[in-house]
Amino acid sequence: FDLLISGMIIVTVFTVPVCIGWDEASDYLSDFNLAIDLIFLLDVVKSFNTGFFDDNEDCIMDRRIIVENYLRGWFLIDVASSIPIEQLLGDGGGASGGSSGLTKANSSV
Repeated sequence: FDLLISGMIIVTVFTVPVCIGWDEASDYLSDFNLAIDLIFLLDVVKSFNTGFFDDNEDCIMDRRIIVENYLRGWFLIDVASSIPIEQLLGDGGGASGGSSGLTKANSSV
């Protein structure tokens, strides 16, 4: 599962700039990026159930301690990067929606 997540991070590194630069590609890759975001959310759930090694190299499998450790560590970063913002914002959240207002303001000056 970790190899899958690592591969998806690499794919995202390439697809996000393409989506930002070309609206046609953004339309095509929208569903693909949503699927990746949902798999990242599954990774968040997995992290709540995965043990870890503490400073003494002891394997911690107590669920309460695992949850506390994850909440104090990577949880906020993982959740913030996994939320499908494009889907939540809808069509008005795209780059072209924000730039059209700026273009109208420049043309009126």
